[in-house]
Amino acid sequence: MLRIFLTLILVSLLFLNGCAKRMLNNVSDTLSGGGNASFIMNDDDPEFVAAALPMALKMYEGLIEANPKHVGLRGAAAMGFTSYAFAFLHYNADTTDDPVMRRHLFVRARNMYLRARDYGLSALELRHPNFRTELAKDPQTTLAKVGIRDIDLLYWTGMAWMGAFTCDRSNMRLALTVPQAAALLFKVAELNPDYGNGTIDEFLITFFGSMPKSMGGDPEKALYHFERAVKLSENQSISAYLNYVMAISVPNQNGAEFDSLLNIAFQIRVDAVPEMRLLRILQNRRVRHLRENRDLFIRPVVVVSQKEEEISSPISED
Repeated sequence: MLRIFLTLILVSLLFLNGCAKRMLNNVSDTLSGGGNASFIMNDDDPEFVAAALPMALKMYEGLIEANPKHVGLRGAAAMGFTSYAFAFLHYNADTTDDPVMRRHLFVRARNMYLRARDYGLSALELRHPNFRTELAKDPQTTLAKVGIRDIDLLYWTGMAWMGAFTCDRSNMRLALTVPQAAALLFKVAELNPDYGNGTIDEFLITFFGSMPKSMGGDPEKALYHFERAVKLSENQSISAYLNYVMAISVPNQNGAEFDSLLNIAFQIRVDAVPEMRLLRILQNRRVRHLRENRDLFIRPVVVVSQKEEEISSPISED
């Protein structure tokens, strides 16, 4: 957080001194560089990060306002708002017992995801004019124009878009745009099938496992991408197990599979990948929540004794 605080002071000084364009671009390049989030993701205190991130995200928005044509800043904002929505709003909505709070958190998460989506789309528009309008008309033709340099923008924009829908499934206007969101993520898989050492496969587990057949759902493909994510991550992907359990095991009410996969996920060390420690701590908490609240996800099997069956059976009259 010290790095963000010092940068914020620097940005303020730049604004007070007329905000020289080259200096502003240097600051923008530094903050939107690929490694600038590592000091957040390797933190081991989610509550500390949750309290600090809003200031950092507002700082990004201030920089975007001052430097609106900087693609990297908009991409960083897309990643930042998506991560915040998922880790600290969407997760809490899924695990709270308070229905009023759950609804409140889902609305907040949806709005944050949409903000992230719009930053991602605007970044893509800077590189590909009219991208958003053309995507709505013809996703396939529009995405034929993007390349490997756009892959991170495609990923975070698509994940934010899908996240918003997950938080508000009854929103038909949003539901109608799901094919566009999915197209962005399928393009990521096309450009780099190994993206994020299985990260794109983790999404495809959920997509193929939870979507109805009419929208492309396919349990066999979900299993394929689950196995692939596990292999690419060298069995270090907690998310792969979580996604498969929620997309396949729970709907199928497969209690044995539910228990087995979550037991494996629970054994994965959160510090095995130091640069992703924060995310893995949160995923471990999710695994623990599922195990401790198993009856909310897998209906208990009611065993009826022979005596109870005899009592409940109608008495025949001859």
